[in-house]
Amino acid sequence: MPEGDILAISSAGELAIQLTNGTLARMPLAGGAPREILERVVFADWSPDGSNLAVVRRVQGRLRLEYPIGNKLYEAKFSIMFPRVSPKEDMVGVPRSARTASAKSIASDC
Repeated sequence: MPEGDILAISSAGELAIQLTNGTLARMPLAGGAPREILERVVFADWSPDGSNLAVVRRVQGRLRLEYPIGNKLYEAKFSIMFPRVSPKEDMVGVPRSARTASAKSIASDC
């Protein structure tokens, strides 16, 4: 396994990992080489079927939530973390704060 952090494990048996340089990569759970996808990613989560990723990444000094990758749903100066894709893939939830149990749901175009 390469140096980095596991961000999510898909139902299809793939890992979403954050390499030490902040690059998002995917790789099979059974092993193999990581395939780099996107730079400056801080959080990610797989869709329920494992085909798409919701990501939070840094863009021009802001945090941007995308789902799927490339489709901007929300952007803020701070506090976008831990995205979770709904079972129907029509919403992405993010906590409002790391200290509270409340969450913000954002509609997806999928």
